[in-house]
Amino acid sequence: MKLFNKGTKQDERQKKVTNYPSSTAGSTSASTSASTSASTSGSVPAETPPAETLNVAMEQLNLDPFVSPRHEEVPMWNILPSYQLYEATFSKSIHPNSEDLRYEPPAYQSDREPAPTQDGYFPPVEQARGEPMQTWENSILANTHRMKKLSDIDNKVANHLHVEIYVTEKPGKLGVKPSIIDPSVWEFQQGDNVNGFLTVTNTSDRKLPFDALSVVLEGRVMVTSDSVESKEPSVFYKFLNMFDYSASWTPTILVSDFDSNVDPVDNTELMFPMKRYFTPGITYKRFFNFCIPDKLLDCACETHNLATHCEPPPTIGLARDQFLKNLRKLRGRPATPTHSRSTSDFTIGGTPPSHSKKTSPMAGSSAKMRDFSFADTSISYSVEVRVVGQAQEYAKELAKSKTQVRGDEFILLNETSCFLRVIPRERLTHEFGAEAVESEARTIYSSFLNTIKRKVELGNDLLSEKTEETRVNLGHAPSLTKNKQLFNVTGDRRKLRRQDSNGVYQVFVPYKKKTLVAPPKVIGLIGAAVPKNRYRIKYIQPWKFRSQEDRDLQSTLELPVELRFLPSEGSAKGVLPPDIKSVSVDIVACTYRSKKYPIPIEVYHDLVFKNKPSEQDNMESHLIKPCKKYLDELVLLTKNLSYDVLDIDRSMIMDVKSIAKLNVKYTTLKVDNVKVKPKQGVSTHWEAEEASFSHKMTLNISFSKLSSKDSSGSYEDLTQEPIVLVPSFQSCIIGRLYYLKINAKLQNGEPITLKVPVTIER
Repeated sequence: MKLFNKGTKQDERQKKVTNYPSSTAGSTSASTSASTSASTSGSVPAETPPAETLNVAMEQLNLDPFVSPRHEEVPMWNILPSYQLYEATFSKSIHPNSEDLRYEPPAYQSDREPAPTQDGYFPPVEQARGEPMQTWENSILANTHRMKKLSDIDNKVANHLHVEIYVTEKPGKLGVKPSIIDPSVWEFQQGDNVNGFLTVTNTSDRKLPFDALSVVLEGRVMVTSDSVESKEPSVFYKFLNMFDYSASWTPTILVSDFDSNVDPVDNTELMFPMKRYFTPGITYKRFFNFCIPDKLLDCACETHNLATHCEPPPTIGLARDQFLKNLRKLRGRPATPTHSRSTSDFTIGGTPPSHSKKTSPMAGSSAKMRDFSFADTSISYSVEVRVVGQAQEYAKELAKSKTQVRGDEFILLNETSCFLRVIPRERLTHEFGAEAVESEARTIYSSFLNTIKRKVELGNDLLSEKTEETRVNLGHAPSLTKNKQLFNVTGDRRKLRRQDSNGVYQVFVPYKKKTLVAPPKVIGLIGAAVPKNRYRIKYIQPWKFRSQEDRDLQSTLELPVELRFLPSEGSAKGVLPPDIKSVSVDIVACTYRSKKYPIPIEVYHDLVFKNKPSEQDNMESHLIKPCKKYLDELVLLTKNLSYDVLDIDRSMIMDVKSIAKLNVKYTTLKVDNVKVKPKQGVSTHWEAEEASFSHKMTLNISFSKLSSKDSSGSYEDLTQEPIVLVPSFQSCIIGRLYYLKINAKLQNGEPITLKVPVTIER
């Protein structure tokens, strides 16, 4: 069977689409005992701008960046599993009221004045609407990262409140000595339990009052700000928020299995005081239990409702808080010599420990890993313990501080984090199939692109004084659900089949014959092709995370490649195909990131490359550049037309800007272990066919040894820091794709490069 076929021209699809909703998403989970999840979701409809501002250019619009969560309208008491959980957590807004359970309530007397008459039991609608509704946006749990810290006001007092987190192998029990583990040498996945306990100790000589204590498992994406002076990140998005009700302080005493409130193992108190203050010299302990979820809640991508964005992403990058925590630990640790290697080979996952010395599983746990993410972007998971109090309880310390704090404001007394490394399994493609997932991604992108084209066409038609009928026909689009239904008709499926009818990844380049006395002459075309399949690479764990039986973990791939030479019609008879001097393979990690707005599409490999013999065959040319062009056209149109005439809202502008301003990073790694069958000798064996020559070979690729290629073209010896290629993933802010570059060096010294998409899975 021949790999090469004539490609068909892609037909342009015109579909009616809708504008994506303008809302940000967040998810919150609450747990009782183990983890009972609940979610919050909501949206604020896009407001139509006033008439006098309709002609303002898009760049002047003050669009909200992507933060989590920002606009939530669902009341907490409608979704939480208990009223006590609401009262202990979400009912506490950023600016608290004067009620405090630590003091005796006032004495109440009967009021003899008649109550105002009402027509019914419920208050009037106007009165109900006037009452402020408590939302996630105003809760203290959603704003802990914005709170002022007691350590910045009076570090001495903050240091007296010691908060520690310990992760254990099994759930904690009263009277049983726990088996404490180091979470930095573990990799978690869906379904894994995170067990442990926290301790709070007041080492001062006075009672330290607090208002709330929360134990949360968080997953978040953070992009640091470009400004050196700004401490606030440009993007701070919590895609996972699981609240352990039993481990946190609550106003309700839970029915416990413990016979005593004191653990005899370490003489710690198992109950927090109801009057909400920490007694000097007493250590309080609470057990927590979490479970890594199989998938995120739908509100994790509520803005665009993309399936791949609701999958747990892997840990990537280094969070700022994690970096500072590691730095504090290293300050008191003696320097240890590093082992160097003289060869240029690099074992993925890091250098294995020397067999001459006994090593424990903790060895090398602090080693830095390179996952080739953006330096300012990270995805992290952590167990967070936060102690929150009211500023008025620390008025003496506030009086000495220059920090401006209101007396009724909540402040962060102390907090601690236990970071977890999460590498999830692939779920969508196993449940629905890779073809269905990619087809859905193509549908969404086609809808997105057609929406923009329709708006541009509408604006151009209106400027050309089109008829009112044209304006009506072009001005409106169906909903996103209807658009997906319209796309999945027979005609559209036939177009998709035609686009994929050749069934191969292929590239053709002209082959030039070089001589010493004449300029190079094109004597034919030479191409390379690989069958279109889903090529998967097994995720290789870094060395310190491997178990004893996985020490020799390997990841290999067999790739059938066919080369074809087509002599040109004008070339002389008897032209022979060139010899293949060498074959090499690179793996490219393509990381893309949005710094402000959520990404509205699912990126697939055709948006990254199309195997064109050009240096511009990249994501910038196929995805970002066209969106920049459409954005400029929309800006020009809005200078002469209003937004309501063009039917443009805030969400569409955010979507276009998100893609037009994407940042892309390519990291090329050379695969050192590539075996070619049959071996390439002095001359290449070509099989003569009708008007062409073909040569077939099989590449046996092992990804255990890689080398990094820098911008100068030289390969860097990666022996100091272990590298890790995280599984392929997509999210609302950052995503990672991989593809192979098969380089065949020809007889004339020029290479032919074929790009093949691959997926790394756990």
